[in-house]
Amino acid sequence: IAGLALIPSLPGSAPEPRELSFFRAHRQIYTSPRLCAPALGFVFYTVLFLAAVTFIPRALGRPELEVSLPLVSLVGTLAGGFLCRRFAPDRVAAGGFLGMALSTLPLFFGAEWAVYPHFFLMGLTPAASFAAIPHWNGGPGDRALATGAIAQQGNVGTGIGTPLFALSLGLAGPGALWWLIIAFSLGGMAVSLAMRRVIERAE
Repeated sequence: IAGLALIPSLPGSAPEPRELSFFRAHRQIYTSPRLCAPALGFVFYTVLFLAAVTFIPRALGRPELEVSLPLVSLVGTLAGGFLCRRFAPDRVAAGGFLGMALSTLPLFFGAEWAVYPHFFLMGLTPAASFAAIPHWNGGPGDRALATGAIAQQGNVGTGIGTPLFALSLGLAGPGALWWLIIAFSLGGMAVSLAMRRVIERAE
């Protein structure tokens, strides 16, 4: 149904095909701040999301949260889309990451309620990352490359996050988990804000 509703907004013709060299495409993406900026913020989200959904419920002894927390994050993603209509996506992403770090602090004291605002704020960051693609890139070719970078970095983050969180939880308990979440959240915020400066200087 959603696909049918989007048909009227699709372009009337497909873009011209282009040949891509594996190494040339990667060099083009990761030497262009506009192309790689959305992906460099998104990777921090993917490090956190799957690992957080998997291990936060276990750390709190609340396995049923594995069902509800992704839904809360989805609501945050929808809200992030609306926010990006009014604010720059990198600001929305930075705000989401900062909110994630702050909402982790009550978990040190066993305040389980904090997981709900935490996952809502987490949902802002993927919406902002995808909104950043057209925000920073005007042409369809550049947007395609930026989207490819997001897909690539999403796999990198997912592959790193789960084993890292499992190791931390197994070796040092929930406290290590909370510190890890704060560290990656602040890292995502810093990168999101820094990329704007890099893009502006490159111009």
